[in-house]
Amino acid sequence: MTVIEILEAYWKEGLLYVILGCGIIQISPIKINPFSWLAKHIGNALNADVIKQLEDHKKSLDNLSEKLEKHIKENEREYIDECRRRILTFNEKVIANDHITKERYDSILEDIDEYEDYCRLNPGYPNSKAILSIQNLKDDYLHRYQKE
Repeated sequence: MTVIEILEAYWKEGLLYVILGCGIIQISPIKINPFSWLAKHIGNALNADVIKQLEDHKKSLDNLSEKLEKHIKENEREYIDECRRRILTFNEKVIANDHITKERYDSILEDIDEYEDYCRLNPGYPNSKAILSIQNLKDDYLHRYQKE
């Protein structure tokens, strides 16, 4: 029997032994595991569409997250601008000697605290518009309610 005849007769068994041998034998320190490699590539091929969709969804979520962060910052800025408007308006009422209650003062002091915290955390925010009004309100509050 020649080598070719042996290969023709026993090629199926030989292939089976080679496949089993590759799964069992590992060359150290290089680990060869053809089944894992094959399974990984087959899995990637079968799931290519799903992987692409997941990547697209991740990009979409990242984009949405950026838009949400921008919207939150804009809303926060609008809220602080409104706090400043209330502070300035209240200061005008104090200067005009309108009837001012302690509750209204307490409310405006909360606005002042939020406004000053925001200014401290956001150094680029234009703060010069309310500094004197805030100082005037704090001084007036101490003057009015120190007596109590």
